[in-house]
Amino acid sequence: MTSIVAVATLHLMIAAALLVALAVYLYWHFVWVKSFTQLLQANHPTQWEQLGKPSIPSTSLRSSAAYVKFLMAGHYRCLHDGALTEIGDRLRLTNWVALATGGLVLVVELLESISH
Repeated sequence: MTSIVAVATLHLMIAAALLVALAVYLYWHFVWVKSFTQLLQANHPTQWEQLGKPSIPSTSLRSSAAYVKFLMAGHYRCLHDGALTEIGDRLRLTNWVALATGGLVLVVELLESISH
């Protein structure tokens, strides 16, 4: 019985840690996306318009897809804007880390469900 309680406690602690990490990620992601979008609109209005005038929150799936592609491919670096590049690099890194973490959690959960 003690080992079951220990395992349950461990799972609860891991879930709580992941929830806190997710909340922190979402907060900073929103702040950086907003800053990135504002800088893009203010300093590079032609590029911003070509991307479909992305905004937060976005109502256009087409604009969102172009924006995500622009960001994740690192095309913002071609604009030679130091502030935009700094925020864009943070966003790209945190997006890849979030995707990798989500994939890892999924694999661990699948392996655990198979083993029981």
